[in-house]
Amino acid sequence: MLETKNLTVRRGKRAVLQGVNLEFTGGAVTAIIGANGAGKTTLLATLAGLRNIEHGDGEVCLNGSALSELSKAAIAKRIAF
Repeated sequence: MLETKNLTVRRGKRAVLQGVNLEFTGGAVTAIIGANGAGKTTLLATLAGLRNIEHGDGEVCLNGSALSELSKAAIAKRIAF
């Protein structure tokens, strides 16, 4: 299971995502929809490890383990399917 816990992502002082809690389970098809500028690409980039999560701005976990301490390459290996 891939999940976010109270995830906040900022660009400068502006919060693009704020307090996002999601769970993605195996075998499910999930769609992320929203208006232009709503943060869809930022969310997906953060889940993939392409954007850093600042300390205290929540976490992204895979099977209960936080991904924030891993390198981008290690995250990509873990979430590849």
